[in-house]
Amino acid sequence: MSKHWAKEELHHSFIAGQTDRFLNWLLTHRDYALGGAIAVVALGVLSFYFVVRHGRITEVGWEKYFQAQQYAAAGKMDESLKLLDDISGKYSGSSAGTYAALFKADLLFDSGKFKEAAPAYQSAAAGARQKLLPFALSGLAAALQASGDYPGSIDAANRFLDKYSAHFLAQQVYLTLALSQELSGKTAEASSSYKKLRDLFPNTYGAEIAAFKLAPKK
Repeated sequence: MSKHWAKEELHHSFIAGQTDRFLNWLLTHRDYALGGAIAVVALGVLSFYFVVRHGRITEVGWEKYFQAQQYAAAGKMDESLKLLDDISGKYSGSSAGTYAALFKADLLFDSGKFKEAAPAYQSAAAGARQKLLPFALSGLAAALQASGDYPGSIDAANRFLDKYSAHFLAQQVYLTLALSQELSGKTAEASSSYKKLRDLFPNTYGAEIAAFKLAPKK
């Protein structure tokens, strides 16, 4: 018990000594101490400014994104695409910028502009966060296939399946992969992909297509 008390006393004495030294240093170096305090306050104000500014930038980016969606819904495609480009350029570091890049690619694809959609999906994939990357890669594989770039489509589909084989888009990507392999003359690879599609996704439209493709030709 006495040893515990002695340890506590030494501990308090040490803290008291350190506190006294610090106070003495403040008294003899008050100019430095004041400068340090001002620097800490300035740093805090500056950090707060950047946090608020970043939040405002993100908010404006999202406002423009929703406006672009409204343009697209109203059939004003050119206005929507122009605004999406503006968002991707000015707010590329925000989540709104990533969504804008992907939305632009989807608009181009849905409009049948596959050759323009492919680089848009590529750009979206390059800057996409983990949540959006599978959507960008699946779109890229489909756009490249539709534009006739079968090797590029196969590569994008494999990139997707290497990371997101359990994703709900995997069935569609397997179908894209198999069809691109088939169209590029890679019969054995296509057959293997169709079999995976059939086995992994039974009782689905993908399995039905795979069964049709794998059925012996009469």
